[in-house]
Amino acid sequence: MKVLVVTNHLVPGQLDLWEEAALIDGIELHLAGAAPTRQLDPYITGERAESGLEHYLQPLPLRKGRDSTWWYFKGLRSKLRELRPDVLHVHCEAWGVPAIQSLAMASCPVVIHGADNQFYFGHGLERTVRDKLLGFTLHRAAAYVSWNAEGSRLALSCNPQLPTCVVPGIATPDPVSAGLSRRAEIPTVPQHDVSKLRLGFVGRDAPEKGLDVLINALTLVAPTTRHRLELVLAGANRQAGEIETLTGVSAKSLGEMPQPDALELIGTLDALIVPSVSTPRLREQYGRVAVEAMARSVPVIYSRSGALPEVVDYDKLAFDEGESSQLAAILERSAQDRSILIEAQAAVRNQYELHHSPRELARKLVDLWKSVANGG
Repeated sequence: MKVLVVTNHLVPGQLDLWEEAALIDGIELHLAGAAPTRQLDPYITGERAESGLEHYLQPLPLRKGRDSTWWYFKGLRSKLRELRPDVLHVHCEAWGVPAIQSLAMASCPVVIHGADNQFYFGHGLERTVRDKLLGFTLHRAAAYVSWNAEGSRLALSCNPQLPTCVVPGIATPDPVSAGLSRRAEIPTVPQHDVSKLRLGFVGRDAPEKGLDVLINALTLVAPTTRHRLELVLAGANRQAGEIETLTGVSAKSLGEMPQPDALELIGTLDALIVPSVSTPRLREQYGRVAVEAMARSVPVIYSRSGALPEVVDYDKLAFDEGESSQLAAILERSAQDRSILIEAQAAVRNQYELHHSPRELARKLVDLWKSVANGG
């Protein structure tokens, strides 16, 4: 079966997904998008390097507008005639120009791949126009792939007959199959004091990331427990001394880090904290940092925000959005009884293997492609 994927930036996370799909027997995959790069990808396995997918890369010239939703793929019609794909997969908002262009030009089934946030964009007239476009595209698409279950639900509210499945637009490579150690040493990370529970926060210091929820939780932890905790931050520009003064918990702030170092840092943690909160404009649509931790068997203590509950699916370490007291209680229990996090290690790794590995995500995509190609 021949599949043409039309996307925007062919970033490493996307390439892992498409490359894994190309490794499945019977799939000939072609890619149209901005020039790919492997510079930031710390995992290039021999299997993928020999997959042959590079022979199928077909970037098309783009006329760039304000952002990738306004890109027009010049030459798409002729490329469709040349390739004659069985399925055209468009990784773009359903109201974006690439989706509309693909539906207008393709004679094969068109699968649209987006996320729940596309249903919330805009206000007033802009929102009205986008809603009209969603109705147009989702009634003409052969299927819809969403980053999360909420996106599938919203797509079905536009077209109840639309086949859907959940596959994020990026994949997290398996560090175990790549032969990477969970406890690799990083020069910028101080040596781990094994007598303390090493907690990590990896992300921007933005309201939706919930760092203040975590800091407030640490202030609520019993004084007799605080000396058992250590907090390491990466990406957030908070001063460690300020956090230590506020919370009484040992803290280290590493600032921005190259992606490979951040991934290795996650592997040194006893638990990753993902305290996301929803805002009027933003909600957690996937939580890739949580999946990065799960791939390394690192427990994730997370808020029930957006898609995080379905992504992590380990309620023993979950707390309600913004509820610092609930997070503090989890931290206290985990510090007093290490078996709580040890038990979680196998559970989160199993969740990754069953639902988030590139191979599993690619299999779901290929199953959907085969179904729509056969008229299902």
